[in-house]
Amino acid sequence: MKRILLRLAVSILTFGLGVGISMLWQEYAYRSEARRVSSAPSGLPLQLLYVDACGGSGNTQTYDLSTGGQVSVSCVYFTSEAAADGLLQDISGFNPDVVEWSENLDGRGRPIGRTLVIKGAKVLRLSTYGKAYCQTRASSLEDLRWYDEYGPR
Repeated sequence: MKRILLRLAVSILTFGLGVGISMLWQEYAYRSEARRVSSAPSGLPLQLLYVDACGGSGNTQTYDLSTGGQVSVSCVYFTSEAAADGLLQDISGFNPDVVEWSENLDGRGRPIGRTLVIKGAKVLRLSTYGKAYCQTRASSLEDLRWYDEYGPR
């Protein structure tokens, strides 16, 4: 009986220690993220206006920038990489205002998708990452660059 109580006490102590360390780590990660976001040029953090979740296959997030602009990111997930790439090819084929094409690379330098930037009244960046197809709309090219540098990671 003493062994069972001793083992139970050690198990509870170990569990409590693990939960405490996990909570401290989460707090540390949260505070370091807050420091990174607040180091934007204006000192104001990026403000999330709304998130629109379209079921399990897509989502939209809109941000109000401290520069006065707005950025909206919308992603849709396909069943195959070819479907996402096909949509990107179809859109780029009809648009003469394509400013830039680039390859998206993974950590090992292998291509995992493509990105194109279209400049018109607003700036539109279309990207594929594997099975994901994302549209990023910005009020200007400068706002898109600001979002890329100081936006969420």
